[in-house]
Amino acid sequence: MPKISRRASENISLVFVSAFIVFLALAMIVLPLFFEKAPLLQMMCGYFGEHDIGVLQGETVFWVWIYAIMAIAEACAVTILLLLFRVRKGLVFTARSVAYIRYVSWGCLLIALLCLIATYYFHMAYFISLAAIFLGLCLRVVKNVIEEATAIKNENDYTI
Repeated sequence: MPKISRRASENISLVFVSAFIVFLALAMIVLPLFFEKAPLLQMMCGYFGEHDIGVLQGETVFWVWIYAIMAIAEACAVTILLLLFRVRKGLVFTARSVAYIRYVSWGCLLIALLCLIATYYFHMAYFISLAAIFLGLCLRVVKNVIEEATAIKNENDYTI
């Protein structure tokens, strides 16, 4: 497999993340319109509807859940875009870059929590939750590695 240059790889990542941000923003607008014509989504929401929670109807719970997850995902994608801009500038081993990775990992774990809560109503959310937990844990490990590398870099900067 041919090796892609570092600059080309950065550009590809920026394009994909930017496209994902636009996709999520459009999905937040179009999803209710698409929902009317999608029997699978109606079936999922109907399952929520069988479990009314007090004054909240199942459909309301479904939309709050969907939009909460999409908003968190959008915030994480924007944070990843900011991190990619820092990588492009060579600002990888900094406290701010570590913070960005931390924010994304907590976002993944928050999505996992929302999906775990929703498993009572929508059993497929369990699998989404497992994927989000795994991704969040991987990002926590990467964050710890980058944080340690940042500490070593700062120590070396002071030594010279």
